[in-house]
Amino acid sequence: MKLRFRDNKLEKAYQLEKERLKQFSPPLARKYHNTIALLEAAENLQAAYSFPHLNLHPLKGDKEGLLSITLHDRWRLILKQDTDDPAILIIWEVTNHYGD
Repeated sequence: MKLRFRDNKLEKAYQLEKERLKQFSPPLARKYHNTIALLEAAENLQAAYSFPHLNLHPLKGDKEGLLSITLHDRWRLILKQDTDDPAILIIWEVTNHYGD
């Protein structure tokens, strides 16, 4: 699947282990990298839904239009389909699901 990153910080965290470990704890950094690699390897979004351990699901309410994947503990990878090309998935943010 084609992926884009919302900002350079997220892209560098994927590409460079040193940057990942600056931004995230070691377990979260590993899951971030592995999850994005898995998404890249998926043929399309429908194929990504077939990996149950990702817990990929659409969000509701004020986050409608975004997708979420469980990374580690309370941490989620938030994704968005590109509006111009739905075959492209945008890595939107990494967030603490409960905000604490």
